[in-house]
Amino acid sequence: MSFLEVKNIVKSYGKLNVLKNISFEMGAKNRLALIGKSGSGKTTMLRIIAGLEIPDSGKIEIEGTTVTSENNFIKPEKRNIGYVFQNHSLFPHLDVYSNIAFGIEKKNKSEKLEIIKSYLSMLGLEDKLYSYPHQLSGGEKQRIAIIRTLASKPNLLLLDEPFSNLDKNTKEKLK
Repeated sequence: MSFLEVKNIVKSYGKLNVLKNISFEMGAKNRLALIGKSGSGKTTMLRIIAGLEIPDSGKIEIEGTTVTSENNFIKPEKRNIGYVFQNHSLFPHLDVYSNIAFGIEKKNKSEKLEIIKSYLSMLGLEDKLYSYPHQLSGGEKQRIAIIRTLASKPNLLLLDEPFSNLDKNTKEKLK
């Protein structure tokens, strides 16, 4: 059984056909890269898998459960999917701690702090715990967005241009 199964996904915006009968499968513990030119539909496909967009037709199953089809749609927050957006999508009014803690459920404050400090330390960002997004570089924002997603322990991790603002050493640590 596939962990992720995408069947005949079609998506159009008006007369622009972005995805035309896209199908693929991915096993558990595997990595899959969607590679294509700018504007080829990679982000749209990720957003459909995450439940942030609805396809015109097709079906998506995660761990054998249909999450998107003509008859069924499971909300994004019920899919246990982590998504790192191209543009970081940090909450500007929250500091780094609060941005990361936002996605960590069922942990008390001291457990959250321990988890957050561990990830920040791994990526050399210990001193940014109480910084706000406007005080961070593009690469730091990207690392915080990745940490926020990893800290939530999703079953499926979707990364949209995850390494675009990162230096070589950080890219290697995250791989």
